[in-house]
Order: sequence, then structure tokens, then C-alpha cells
Amino acid sequence: MSFLYKEREADMTWLDEIDNISYDEKTEWEILRFPSVDSTNDALKRMGPVEKGHCRVAVACRQTRGRGRQGREFLSPADKGIYMSLCFCPEGSSDQWNGLTTWTVVGMCDAIAAACGVRPGIKWPNDIVLSGKKVGGILTETLMDPETLLPRSVVIGIGVNVLQTEADFTECGLSAKAGSLRQLLGKAPALPCLANEMLGALQKIVDGFPKEKEKYLERYRLDCVTCGKKILLFSETGTQEALAECVEDDFSLKVRYSDGKSERISWGEVSVRGMYGYA
Repeated sequence: MSFLYKEREADMTWLDEIDNISYDEKTEWEILRFPSVDSTNDALKRMGPVEKGHCRVAVACRQTRGRGRQGREFLSPADKGIYMSLCFCPEGSSDQWNGLTTWTVVGMCDAIAAACGVRPGIKWPNDIVLSGKKVGGILTETLMDPETLLPRSVVIGIGVNVLQTEADFTECGLSAKAGSLRQLLGKAPALPCLANEMLGALQKIVDGFPKEKEKYLERYRLDCVTCGKKILLFSETGTQEALAECVEDDFSLKVRYSDGKSERISWGEVSVRGMYGYA
């Protein structure tokens, strides 16, 4: 394991050290490397859907227009994080594909644990957290067939903060809720080392979806730091306090309000924040 980050020669980027991978005979993997791109998700979306048996990955040193859920900006400074997207055509029906967001956040916790020796938690539904701060997130989008207008492929975007300092987050007003692996652990994995662990986690998701749902659901429940806490729910109608009770079988969150009523919420309906901090 190469754990401490080392500076690269001027004519190299860490992208050169990502493995060209072919994991099995039934799946072809294509890796695209971008020193800079507007968004790895958008780069793959412009290329259009892929056929079954083909996985296309985009990895960038920098994003100029990185995005998170609900159109939020995901800051992506050069050579300080890993910005990666996967496009593939999953097995199963398209109504199962929403679950890929939660599968992926589990996979990225696996990757960080393998590269760093410390396992992060999950703030429902898709944020990777350490010490109460966000170090990464997932954005999943569906690509439609231009002729049939039916779902053809899924694009899963992943951003992980690796080498940022406190000053990086202070400058953009995010120091209260965002952090990096180096900042929170006191050391950081080499970027290609973590990137290769992330690729390996994605390969397991591609191979296991949707038949291994129970395994990912169990791991998600163990990693989720939201359950059992008082939270704030933000929606178009306002803000409500609730108790996060559990993650349901469809990865929705069961919450209970002060009047005793309970509700299951999905990640497309609300944003969730801890009552006494981000997570």
C-alpha cells in the first residue's frame, strides 16, 4: 500500500499511474483520463449510452463545473481530489437503478478503508463522512435512448476530497461541513492508489448488481451515521425536525416526527442534515 502522497514530476500527472484494467472476459473497461474537464459526468453523458458488457470510466485531475445533488457545486481543485465517473448499462430493470447511488457510496467506503486503513461513515443518502465532515459524494444520472426515450445507461459520478487543507475549505465557506482525508487523518493515500481501489469497488458493483443487494444493504446500514439521530429535513415546503429511525429495504429513510407520525423519505424529496452539525 502506497499511503503517503508524493509530488509527481512536472511532465507527469497521477493519472498516468492508474491501471489499464480488464477485470473479466465478459466486461470491457475503457478508462478516459482528463487533466481538466468541466465534469466527468458531463463528459460521459456527451459520449452517449453504452451497451451491456462495456464500462466507460472518466477520471480527472480537475473539474471546472463539478456537480452534486440538486445542482449543488462540488469544488474540484487540481490534484487535490479524485473526480471519477462510470457509465454502464446495469442488469435488472431500470426501476432498480436508483439503488446504485447507495451501492456506490458503500463501495467508496470500501475503497477508502483499503487505501487509508480507516473506514468512513455514510450520511444518508450519499455523502461519505469522517469526523462529522463530508469528504466525498455520489451523483447518479440516467442516460436515455435518443430514439425510444427509455433508460439505456447509468452515469455514476464520484468526488473524494483527498489533499485539501483547512484553508481550501475556509476560502469557499465550507470549512464547517467539508474536509479532506489528509486534513482529518493527518495523512493521505497516493491519488493513484486510491483511484485504483475505487475502480476495483466499481468493478464489484458492476458484477454484483442487482443480485448482491442484501450484502450492500447490510453494509449501508452499518455505515450509516444518520440513523438514531435527530435531523433537519429541508424541502420546498420548509424545514422540519425529525428522528432518523432506520434505513428501509429500498434504501429510503424512515423518520419520526415530534407528533409521533412516521414517514419514509427518498433522496429525491428532501435534504438531510444533523441537528448539531453536518452529519
